[in-house]
Amino acid sequence: MARKDFIIKEKNFHSDKISTQIRAVAIGLLIIIWGILIEKAKPISVALKKHLLAIALIALLVMFLDFLQYLFGYANNTALLHQMDKEKKDEIQYDYSDWCYKGQRCCFWSKIIITFIAFFYFIIVAIFILIK
Repeated sequence: MARKDFIIKEKNFHSDKISTQIRAVAIGLLIIIWGILIEKAKPISVALKKHLLAIALIALLVMFLDFLQYLFGYANNTALLHQMDKEKKDEIQYDYSDWCYKGQRCCFWSKIIITFIAFFYFIIVAIFILIK
């Protein structure tokens, strides 16, 4: 049997690892794209360059969503701490309807989905580059 506190600990661990991997993929895409774009030995078409730049912009969007996720989390926790101080409580329930809480969840799932899109978009473009 799994206890709730263990499951929460595991969820936090996996959430942190997912965010770390998302950052690694986004940064990796940016580095690879930069390398392809500055490579002079095998020039690529303007159309493929545009696709690579689009993928780079998507990777930057992922990084920004990662930042926003933590910003929303910080704002949510700050508001909860202020409420706890105001009500003189040591424990408080998360407000799942709060826009900061919703924003944090939305950014978390959005960055995962958008990273998958960017990765597979890059794979398709890379195949076209290799074929030429």
